[in-house]
Amino acid sequence: MKTEPSSVLVLGKFAKILDYLTGNNVAMSVSAMSRTLGIPRATLYRLLESLQAQDIIVQRGGRYEIGLRMLTWGARALDASSVRQVVYPYMQALRQDTGLTASLYIRSGDSRICLESMPAEGATFAPWRVGEQLALHACASGTALLAWLPDDLRNQLLAASRQRFGTVPFTERTDDWWNEIRKQGWVMLGSQPSSELAGLAAPIFDRAGAPVAAIALCGTARGFANGDFDPPKIAQRLLEVTAQINETTECRQVA
Repeated sequence: MKTEPSSVLVLGKFAKILDYLTGNNVAMSVSAMSRTLGIPRATLYRLLESLQAQDIIVQRGGRYEIGLRMLTWGARALDASSVRQVVYPYMQALRQDTGLTASLYIRSGDSRICLESMPAEGATFAPWRVGEQLALHACASGTALLAWLPDDLRNQLLAASRQRFGTVPFTERTDDWWNEIRKQGWVMLGSQPSSELAGLAAPIFDRAGAPVAAIALCGTARGFANGDFDPPKIAQRLLEVTAQINETTECRQVA
């Protein structure tokens, strides 16, 4: 039986720690990380000391959080994202045309990551932080990233997302429901876990026809209920823009 080199195993533990810290909004204690990650405290202390020595994480009052070096890497990754560079001006136009907050998401394993968020003028909410890992099984953007995947892969990712983000509500969907989403090309859902928000989302495809990102337009649920926002009209504009993006040479070349 083939075993992984010790250096690979250590890198895997580093990745688990960093994923955990980036997925939490507050600094975390060693005991909490040890319980959640299944890493013995003595081992975890050594790993944390190594990361701290490289300015990848910082310690504040006995708790740990992402450091400036990690933030610098993240900022450079965002700047280098070809999808973000292509989509950015289209998102600006959508925000101005609809009066809604425009956001861009990509899938990373069993989660979705916010690459860009442009709050609408006068918006009093900020749904998600750029770079934050979020449940794939929630919200319109997660649905848009999943709907065009093969059924077996989608079901695997849904199960993994539910296990990872156990506190986020999940609604079972039928095959007919997923087919209808693909037929209309967009989806509208509430922005869980906040029931005060609602949004529409549509996917962006690569040259092979696989979903590589999703644009979401989000506003208050009250605004949609009161008729301040017109979902069919917004959806039509969203589909027009995503169609334009999908036709760009840069988008077709996204791997």
